[in-house]
Amino acid sequence: MPKQVANNIAVLRLAQALKSYDDCNPDVGMGPSYGHFVDQAGRRLGLDSSDYDARHVEDLMKADAR
Repeated sequence: MPKQVANNIAVLRLAQALKSYDDCNPDVGMGPSYGHFVDQAGRRLGLDSSDYDARHVEDLMKADAR
């Protein structure tokens, strides 16, 4: 039986990857917020904002970065 991943976790992992890529290729000044990467990940996965908890995912990203 295949294992499924919760939308929050899928968005979290992709948002972390997008942030990591952005951190490797920095622009001058402040980078985008965690929320930016969460929103971008949700869009790339084809999810509606009601399909995942963006604030919770952002909190998980911040906690993981510490």
